[in-house]
Amino acid sequence: MPATGRAAVGLLFAVAVAARACFLLVPGLNSDQAVIGLMGRHILAGEFPVFFWGEPTSGTAESFLAAAVFAVFGASRYTLNLVPALLSLGFVWACWRLGREVAGERGGLIALALGACPPVLLTWNSVLARGNYVESLALGTLCLVLGLRLAAAEPTSVEGRRLALSLGGVAGLAWYMSPQSVHYVLTVALYLLWRQRLRVLETLRLALPAFLVASLPFWLANVGSGFASFDEMRRYAALAGVSEGARQLAGYLPVLVGAAGFSDMPERLRFPAAPLLGPLAGAIVAAGIGAGIAVGMRRRTPGVVLLALFPLVTLVVILLGGVPLSDDARYLLPLYSAGLPLLAAGLAWCWRWRPLAIAALSLVLVSNAYGHGRFLVGELARFPGDRANDAALFDFLRARGATHAFAPEYWLSYRLTFDAREEILVASPFWGRHARAIAKYPEYTERVRAHGPSAYVFWADVAPFRGTLDAAGIGHEAARIGRYTVLHGFHPPPPLRSLPSSGWRVGALSGRLAFDRDPWTAWRGTELALDLGAVSLVSQVSLLLGPTAFEPVGVRIEGSEDGRHWTTLATAARLVPGLAWAGAKLLLEEHGRVALAWAPRPVRYLRIGRDRDREDWSLAEVFVFEGGNAPVPPDLTQGLRLEADRAWGDALERYGARLLDDPDEEPALTRMTSVAAELGLGGLDAVYDALAARTMAWDPGLALRFARRLFAIAPHREVAWQRLAGALRATGGSAEAEAVEAGRSRHFAPTSVRQVGFGRDVKLVGYDLVPSRIEAGDTVELRSYWQLRHPIRPGLRVSVEVHDSRRVRLALDDRALVPGLRDPVERWESVREDFTLRVPARLDAGTYAVRVAVWDRPGHRLRVWESWWPTRARVAAVGPIHVRTRSRGELAGSEPVGGP
Repeated sequence: MPATGRAAVGLLFAVAVAARACFLLVPGLNSDQAVIGLMGRHILAGEFPVFFWGEPTSGTAESFLAAAVFAVFGASRYTLNLVPALLSLGFVWACWRLGREVAGERGGLIALALGACPPVLLTWNSVLARGNYVESLALGTLCLVLGLRLAAAEPTSVEGRRLALSLGGVAGLAWYMSPQSVHYVLTVALYLLWRQRLRVLETLRLALPAFLVASLPFWLANVGSGFASFDEMRRYAALAGVSEGARQLAGYLPVLVGAAGFSDMPERLRFPAAPLLGPLAGAIVAAGIGAGIAVGMRRRTPGVVLLALFPLVTLVVILLGGVPLSDDARYLLPLYSAGLPLLAAGLAWCWRWRPLAIAALSLVLVSNAYGHGRFLVGELARFPGDRANDAALFDFLRARGATHAFAPEYWLSYRLTFDAREEILVASPFWGRHARAIAKYPEYTERVRAHGPSAYVFWADVAPFRGTLDAAGIGHEAARIGRYTVLHGFHPPPPLRSLPSSGWRVGALSGRLAFDRDPWTAWRGTELALDLGAVSLVSQVSLLLGPTAFEPVGVRIEGSEDGRHWTTLATAARLVPGLAWAGAKLLLEEHGRVALAWAPRPVRYLRIGRDRDREDWSLAEVFVFEGGNAPVPPDLTQGLRLEADRAWGDALERYGARLLDDPDEEPALTRMTSVAAELGLGGLDAVYDALAARTMAWDPGLALRFARRLFAIAPHREVAWQRLAGALRATGGSAEAEAVEAGRSRHFAPTSVRQVGFGRDVKLVGYDLVPSRIEAGDTVELRSYWQLRHPIRPGLRVSVEVHDSRRVRLALDDRALVPGLRDPVERWESVREDFTLRVPARLDAGTYAVRVAVWDRPGHRLRVWESWWPTRARVAAVGPIHVRTRSRGELAGSEPVGGP
């Protein structure tokens, strides 16, 4: 390379360093990035993680490099972001080399210029410790360089072997770092197969062992975890689809080429595109890439085939669900590996029209520089104020001795913990979309939970949370610190006594699901009307929303003494589900609890509905309270202590045992639900199975009590009969166990066999119509028998209708089919559901059809399957019934003909 070329290369690398250094003046940080820094701090303390916290697909080389920098310069935002900034220069170098390989020295210099001052999306992500995006970009582009050179070399030569080993090692490291490397690995493999044909086996013989050695931590960790990385990849892939991928690609490609601005969540940083110039530059980029591909294909340039193949493979992987874009353009960063060299090649090959090529390159670079400058001007004005807010928040917490706090917003918690150097722990509660099972580092939340009363920190709309506290009568203090709001000093309302639910009544049978004390079943409807059985001085209602709710919900509660004159007791527009007391600590947990309190009022009837609308919603459990002292029993207190000590199984047993004595003990039920979620138990039968397994060895009597409780809640499920019979035998009650087995045989034995499936997981196996011959105006009971393969979709409903010959509906009963049933089993489970149908009194004698349908969502019925094959039908006949007309005297005063 001539001296002028070396000088140009040095100058362009200096520009690349300067551009990234400017961005380091305002170092960004969100919780995803803070996790990498926190892991670096823990590595210095002696931890050696293989994957990022909560992400069994991303290697930790970035955190180890951050730890090395921390050891020398200390841990801060600046030193954390220094690692990706330096690694991004590796991408700039690889981009330069690709440009040289494809379009000579001029193409290399243009590619280097484009890499030094790229669209602001690339520069911004180049200075963020964001989970291997920059590392994947650098290593993947290096794979393309090595693949291009290896294809041109003889596989058996010294050069070919060296390149094969290098390519395998780099690809293995890239695979360990991030699944995004699959784009690069597939592209290089296809290219080598095309160029080398059968000789590729010689390359594979050397590259594959190098790949396995370089990615060895990935494989060792997966062997020990049952290949959890691939389960995680499948989970993410299930979030994507062709239509969604195409939609997001159409929105992100203009951002990628610098033609459109974008925002970076969660701080909502704004990256504007240059007016008019941005779209023009985007058009130039698109035209230049197209020219590079067209000219390269015409000249049969090998490198162009590789670079053109790469975006094609990337887009296919994305569209087929291999990588969900998750509403963020950064998932398309790998496209820069081919886009910048192809654009450079297109401009280099158009250099014969030098003024035009120079003008096009200048417009692109000026547009990119404009985005950099506008962002920096805005951030230099905003960044110092935000950092001052952070410092004021930390000073406020320290002054009150609050070294542990909750932040319901994930994007706030880990970031504050890193900025506070872990001297103050700010953790996300196990709530909403960040339950313990998917928390990045649950130990932080455990430490905050165990510490004692904690403050809550917010930076968004705090009104729903404060409204929830006020609605429940929970006292608190609030402090506004810049953009933050801190709630602290919580104290509970006066103690209350729970009204027993044994005497409650509801109009519809399905309404009992709202107080069956099984939080995995739920009533669904518009308004729940409840008769408490007697007048009581009611002062609070507590609701467990079902199946699980996290978003704010409006609630309206009305009360009446006589069922005719109603008074609004409480109303709230936006309640945050999940707040509950655990001892003296206010926790935000997963079980979706909301509470509304008011001055005591004499009430017998309650109406519970949504505030301001009439939409359907669901209630898993309803608790009603009156004034009075309800001391916390010792076993519940012990359960809380065990939970704080992470003895989840023992805590679950304490709560379960308490519910055997008092099913209306709301704290025990809500805490048991939360602990069950910690243990991955998704249904009350699974909870009782776990408890029975724990207690059977030393207390069969307690296991029997659990079995009886499950039987009382779910006698329509055959598994409840089986568990009760087994527990009876274990305690020596063989005779009673035989009676239960005999009852089970009678209870789940249909008279009429009818094998028909609804979808793939629900099967009707038989029914009874009792009686099958009735008089007009009478009721008929349909006993239906089902087999279910788990998991079934939440909200599955069955409707049973009586029709005449013209298919006019005359009677209807519909309800949820075993709501909440989600736990996987190895066999079919039998369930019995009874439906009651009352036909009109003014009905002609004759034979009428009874039809059954299964709905998985409003407006959609499952297709009927006959003999394991789907049909076009959506209903199945199970009748008929025979109706006799009443006499004229019997019809007097009866209702007119018509369906309910």
